[in-house]
Amino acid sequence: MAQNGDAWLFSAPVYFAEIVAGDVAVELYAEPQGNDAAPAVIAMKQETPIPGSINSYIYSAGVPATRPARDYTIRIRPESVGAELPAELGLILWQK
Repeated sequence: MAQNGDAWLFSAPVYFAEIVAGDVAVELYAEPQGNDAAPAVIAMKQETPIPGSINSYIYSAGVPATRPARDYTIRIRPESVGAELPAELGLILWQK
């Protein structure tokens, strides 16, 4: 994570092994703040392959620096069109 002017820039290496990259979503997640009814969920973009790795990529996303960077976590979750996933779903991998 780095600050660039009025934005936080996040990036993460993701190693898929046998998983197809299109079967998961890599996202930034932040709990609702103030009167927000919904959490902030920002899709991260697949950037470049990781050199020397197979089926591994760098993902990145930027968000306005109106909230502290510590409010956001990177998560990887199963991708299914129209499906809503509870935060406690065991298949979501939370970055620590």
